[in-house]
Amino acid sequence: MYRSQMSPQERSCRSRLKPLISYQEFLKGSLSLRKQRCGKPNCKCAKTRYRHLCLYLTRYKDGRVEQLFIPKDKEPLVSRWLKNYRDAQELMENISSLYWDKLKRKG
Repeated sequence: MYRSQMSPQERSCRSRLKPLISYQEFLKGSLSLRKQRCGKPNCKCAKTRYRHLCLYLTRYKDGRVEQLFIPKDKEPLVSRWLKNYRDAQELMENISSLYWDKLKRKG
């Protein structure tokens, strides 16, 4: 479809979507914090109820949950990739809704 045939709303969504999927990293999943023991015998977590905070990225793939440890220094990067995915998904939902409405009006 040519841009001239698109509604202003669709052009706007597609214009915002293109840089997200063409030039930026994106990632589907979610971040979760956990409290864990580190496994070192001399750490205070082995001797007390203290637990270390650990960040994990989780996703579903082939009906199973996959988990990946995320180091603290990578948290901003992974968070940005997750946000890019959510933003792209929202824009695609908006475009899909426009087409849904278009089909509904013609039928």
